[in-house]
Amino acid sequence: ACNVGEPPPRVGTMGEVASCALRSKTLGRLVEIVVYGYTFLGQASYLLVLGTSLQQCLFSDPLCLDVAIAIGCVVLVVPVCSVRKLSESVLLCLFNTVLIALVVVLAFIAIARDSSRPAPDAHLVPPDLSFESMMGAATNVVYSFAGQWMYFELMESMDTPSDFPKAFLIAGPFMVVTYLTVALLGYGLGAAKSDLVSSVPHGPVLRVIAMMLFIHVGIVYLLKTVVLARYLHRLCSPLDLEARTVSSYLKHSSWSIAMLAVGFLIANAIPFFSQMLGLIGGLLAGPINFVLPIILYLASLGRHSSCGTVNGRDVVVGAAAVFGAPSSPTDPSTSGEDGAEGAVAEGTSAPGMLELPGAESVCLSSERDDKQLWGYHSPATGSLPAAGSRNTRRSARNFAVGAVSRPLVLSATDVEGSGRHSEATASTTSFAGLRSLPCWEVSLMLLITTITLLTMIFGVAAQIKDIIQMEDEFGAPFSCHALNETER
Repeated sequence: ACNVGEPPPRVGTMGEVASCALRSKTLGRLVEIVVYGYTFLGQASYLLVLGTSLQQCLFSDPLCLDVAIAIGCVVLVVPVCSVRKLSESVLLCLFNTVLIALVVVLAFIAIARDSSRPAPDAHLVPPDLSFESMMGAATNVVYSFAGQWMYFELMESMDTPSDFPKAFLIAGPFMVVTYLTVALLGYGLGAAKSDLVSSVPHGPVLRVIAMMLFIHVGIVYLLKTVVLARYLHRLCSPLDLEARTVSSYLKHSSWSIAMLAVGFLIANAIPFFSQMLGLIGGLLAGPINFVLPIILYLASLGRHSSCGTVNGRDVVVGAAAVFGAPSSPTDPSTSGEDGAEGAVAEGTSAPGMLELPGAESVCLSSERDDKQLWGYHSPATGSLPAAGSRNTRRSARNFAVGAVSRPLVLSATDVEGSGRHSEATASTTSFAGLRSLPCWEVSLMLLITTITLLTMIFGVAAQIKDIIQMEDEFGAPFSCHALNETER
């Protein structure tokens, strides 16, 4: 919890996590706006893929891109208005994973069997590779692995959120191996177009692959729309978020359809998928999914460190001492229940306290009293109990002698002066967390941050240059953009 005496905060979004880690509701709300704004822009790129997939499916009959995107939006209306929780789409996600795997396999088979394709001219390092083009390509790589913003929504929808790392241990390596395999095989087979499906020769197989890709991207769009629509619904009408009434469905549907309409405009404004993806990935995906988690981790680690040991020592104290009770030891046997309001000598235990080997360090701060509680709780025994009532001295007594059944050791670090534990700023705690890490971990964080900044500057510049060049070649936004002869 962020505050003593208050229920644990809701941490179902990256913005809410930022609000708690940085101790600023303003910063938390700003993070939410940026994260969901970035996600909404990404949705436009999915609508663009829906349109190009439909064009490829109907390659023999030229279809303007804006018309194809509009058809895709119409197809999505019913699903985005019906599905309202991620937990309702578990089987859909499994089906979608199998579907994209089939798309990749069929595309590779079709490309490999294409006898009209010239022999691939593969190089370990392409002769025309430049730093700018490399950074431009890196923006798409960044976007491909930019799913961290959604982890908290996924955990919130799980029956056992603590199982999420197990799922990531499967999904993380799977994504790395899949992306690397597709890139290497595609390059080795001579798939020279901007995407794998565009390199498939025209015929019945392309129609099947394009339709499967249309369905796959539609499901991805649906899942992310669920997150965005729930967020907007909660902002405007939180009381009926989970209701299944006509009014609640209308609110959810209104946001979903409005996002489809605005996404249609954005997709036609930048009708080049790779460049749109690179622009979004370089400008927003990197900072949000790679730099921001580092900042939140360091801020949380810094606050956690302020609750830990100093010089390798812990001092077990009565909870009331943390709230300003006398710092000298008292004799519990003579002071009764109020004896818990005095400190307990180092190395001893207060009545009702149970020391837990291998427990985790916990720090709860009270913004009202500018004080903190430090303690340990065992993950095996459940979560940390709430801190009594609003009366801080009574809350402290409840912590100290409340019940043997609550296995908590209240500890304060061995510091000189109570000012060491005042509320720290986010930057101070972040630097404190950074200093507590080993050199290799700090170096890795710096490397990630440096690469992200390079893609933001040089990669985005390269994508903007490509968009300008392609506009001169294929026409302005909202032009027909039908498949040309080489693409058909």
